[in-house]
Amino acid sequence: MFGRRIREFYEQHVRALPLNDRLLLMQMISDDIEANSDDHSPGVAELEGLGAEMWVGIEAQDQVRGLREEWEQRL
Repeated sequence: MFGRRIREFYEQHVRALPLNDRLLLMQMISDDIEANSDDHSPGVAELEGLGAEMWVGIEAQDQVRGLREEWEQRL
């Protein structure tokens, strides 16, 4: 049905494009979807720093050491 038409379109028109053109097409489609989306989900870049306050005052090596000890106890 509709999915088959999309696959046929892709095989006939999109797949034949050079890689750079396909990447550009993907970006254009992505931008269009994002611009017309009512439900804005955060992208990876927007998640940067989320939860950072949880790690204030915690030394990374101490955290890793504690996790390794926990894993060893489970084995």
